[in-house]
Amino acid sequence: MFQCEDCECFFTDMDVFKTHACVTNQKSPAQSVFSEEGNDTNNNQVWNKAQTQLLIRSYQLLEAKVSQGKLRKKSMWEKISEEMREKGYNFSAEQVSGRWKTLIRAYKNIKAHNAKSGSSLKTYLFENELDEIFAKDPVMTPVKTMSSASQVEESSEDDQMELTKKKVK
Repeated sequence: MFQCEDCECFFTDMDVFKTHACVTNQKSPAQSVFSEEGNDTNNNQVWNKAQTQLLIRSYQLLEAKVSQGKLRKKSMWEKISEEMREKGYNFSAEQVSGRWKTLIRAYKNIKAHNAKSGSSLKTYLFENELDEIFAKDPVMTPVKTMSSASQVEESSEDDQMELTKKKVK
């Protein structure tokens, strides 16, 4: 049995392993394609685990500046793209931003699924890293939630008496 280091998929056949999408879509920086603008980008590359973890770490470092208004998101994606280029990964700012949106969408879906009663727990490869970033974000993990499906409790006689006294005054 073989396991891909990048996508962590298991394979019983070495030929299938050598030709699966993760391996065949990876290109070295020397094989990257130049776009019409002359930017060195790789439009067909599949993100691997190391590249995604670099994106997450870079986001963690720059996110505070964005939330304080010291850096615009577009500039942040450009900086992350530049840092990745320095490491040999040729992704444009748009590709970096798109990958981030995909990560967040999957993270939210996993959290929503796991929050439902009776659902079998699902795990996400980058869940721990994203938990560190979004643990205190009320958009991702609400402090309290309300449901219209919950039942209203019957008030006691003491509560009714108290309400009547307030109305009389």
